[in-house]
Amino acid sequence: MKSYLLFIALLAPYASSEAQLGERAQATTRAAALDSLAAGRRRWANARVREYQIQTHSECFCPHDSRDTISGRSLLTVRDGRIVARDEGAGDRSRSFYNRYPWTVDSLFDQVERGLRQTELGGVRMEIDRRYGFPRRFYASGRMPDTWWNLVTDTLIVRQLGTSRQNRASNAVEVYVTTGDRTKLLSREPDASFGDTEQGIATIAVDETRSYQSMVGFGAALTDASAWLIQNSLTLSQREMLLRELFGPEPGVGFSFVRIDMGASDFSLRHYSYDDMPPGKRDPSLARFSIDRDRKETIPILKRALALNPRLAIMASPWSAPGWMKTTGSLVKGTLRPDAYGPYSEYFKRFIQAYAAEGIPLFAITVQNEPHFEPENYPGMRLDPAARAKLVGEYLGPLLARSRLATRILEWDHNWDEPNSPLTMLADPTARRFVSGVAWHCYGGDVSAQSKVRDAYPDKDVFFTECSGGNWAPKFADNLAWTVRNLVIGSTRNWARGVLMWNLALDERHGPHLGGCSDCRGVVTINSSDHRITRNEEYYALAHASRFVRSGARRIESNTGVEGIENVAFRNEDGSKVLVVLNTNSVEKAFAIRASSGTLRYSLPAGAVATFRWN
Repeated sequence: MKSYLLFIALLAPYASSEAQLGERAQATTRAAALDSLAAGRRRWANARVREYQIQTHSECFCPHDSRDTISGRSLLTVRDGRIVARDEGAGDRSRSFYNRYPWTVDSLFDQVERGLRQTELGGVRMEIDRRYGFPRRFYASGRMPDTWWNLVTDTLIVRQLGTSRQNRASNAVEVYVTTGDRTKLLSREPDASFGDTEQGIATIAVDETRSYQSMVGFGAALTDASAWLIQNSLTLSQREMLLRELFGPEPGVGFSFVRIDMGASDFSLRHYSYDDMPPGKRDPSLARFSIDRDRKETIPILKRALALNPRLAIMASPWSAPGWMKTTGSLVKGTLRPDAYGPYSEYFKRFIQAYAAEGIPLFAITVQNEPHFEPENYPGMRLDPAARAKLVGEYLGPLLARSRLATRILEWDHNWDEPNSPLTMLADPTARRFVSGVAWHCYGGDVSAQSKVRDAYPDKDVFFTECSGGNWAPKFADNLAWTVRNLVIGSTRNWARGVLMWNLALDERHGPHLGGCSDCRGVVTINSSDHRITRNEEYYALAHASRFVRSGARRIESNTGVEGIENVAFRNEDGSKVLVVLNTNSVEKAFAIRASSGTLRYSLPAGAVATFRWN
C-alpha cells in the first residue's frame, strides 16, 4: 500500500471540478501523500466504529484502452482505520485492472469516509463517480493512462464487523452550502444535529404531517444547441462524465425533468420542422414526416440520460407548426390555418409515437411555446386561448385518447403576467378535460400567478418550464438568490411539480443560436476550444434541490419568510426530509429548524443557500 501513497494525494477521488483536479495534482511529494492519508485516518477515527468490511466493484470507462471498459472486484477489511486484509482475486480482468490502476483500491479511505458521513452502517450500497486528470509527466512511465480523463464508477457495500463504541447519531443532519462569493459551491459542511432546546430565534417549522404536490423533478431544456454541443464538442469520456454528473445519482445532481424543442427554436443550427415542404407545397397526409434530425444528437443523449435516471420525465414543446400549416407559409410568425388543426394534431401523435419507438416515452407536451409571442427572426406561432381550446378539445385531445397515448397535455407555456389566458382556455369544458396541467415561464409577472390558476382549477397540475440567465444579469450572487427564491422555492411553493431552466448547455459565445437571444447563459457552459465545462449559478441553484429531492417526493409544510429566511421542504419516498433555505438578508443570519426530530440552530452568510437533509 505504501507504494501507492503518492497516488492517493495526486488522484484524490470525488473531485467536482477541473480546478479541484488541478489543485490536487500539485500534491506531488511523499509528505503530502502521508498527510492526506493521516487526515483520512483521523476522520475514520471520528466515526467511532472499529471494524468494517468493504466490498467494491470498480468499472473504469477508459477509451484509451483497447477494451474501452475494464472492471474488477475487491474485498477489504478495515480495522481502526487500517486495511488489514484484502482479496482482489475475483472479477472480470481484475488482475489487469488492479495492476494497472492500484489506486482504485488504495483511495477507498476517502470514499468510505464520505459514505459513512451520509448513511447508517449495515448493508449500505453507494454508487460513486470519480474523475481523474493525469499530469503529463507521468505518461512516460507507460503505466499511466494516455488521456487526461477517465471515469471510474465504484459500487461499495459497507458492512460493520466490529461493535461500534458510538454509532452516528440518528438525529444527524447533512448540510450543503453555496455562497454568493463562490467560496462554497454545494459544499458539504459538518453535520448539524437536532436537539431539544428551543432556540428563541427565527424558526422554520417543518410539519411533515401536512403534504402537498408530488414532485416530478428539476432540470433544464436539452435544446438543439445543447444537444449539439454535448455530442460534438466533448470527447466520449467527457460526454459520459457530464451526463453522469447531470442525470446520475449522487454525487451527480440527479436532474429528473427535461424539456426538448419539437423542431427548431432560436437555439438551433438551422430552422426546420419534422415535415418541411417547398414553398407553395403541402403535405396533409404527413408523408414526409420524419424525426431523423433528432437521431444524431438529441435522441442518443436522451437515451443515455434515461439509462442514468430511469425516472427522467421528458416534455416537448413546438416553437412552430410546419410552415405549410400556417397563415404565413413560414416557420416565422403567423398562426395555424383553419384547415391545419387535424394535420397538426396528427403531427403531434406521430412525434410522440416516433419517440416511443426509440424507447423514449414523452411525459408531456405543450401545444405551443409562448403562444402570445411572434418573434421576428426565428420560429414562432401565435395561438390565442380560443385556438388552443379548439386544437386540444376538438382534435389533439380526442386523437391522443383514441390512440391510447398517455402523454399529458399542458396548457399555456408562457409567462406569469397573463394568467387570464390559461384561465380563458380552461373555461372551455371540452378542452379542459384533456388538459393535465399548466406550464409557466418567468419573463414577466410574479410566481403567484401559478397559484391563482391552480386555485381556480385545483385538479390541474402546475409545471414551471422555462427561465434563462444571461449577460443582462452578470452577478453570480444576485442570480443565485433570484433563481432559488423564485424558482426552487417560489415555484414549488406555488404548486409546481417540476422546475426547468432554459438551455442545459451553451458555449462561451452564448450559442449556437440562430436568431433570438444572443446573450443567454446555459446551466453549464462548454468552451468550444478547450472543452472546459463551467457550472453556472443556475446549475448550483437547481442542484440544491435536484440532488436531494427525488422523483416522487412530496412538498411538506414549512413556514417561510421569517426574518428574511425563505425555504421549502420535501419528504422523499424513502422517508428522508429535505429543506432548502435561502438567506435573503444583507447580513449573516442565524435561524432555527424545528421538526419532529427536534430543533437545530444554524447560521447562513448573506445571500447563501443551504440544503438540509435528515432521516
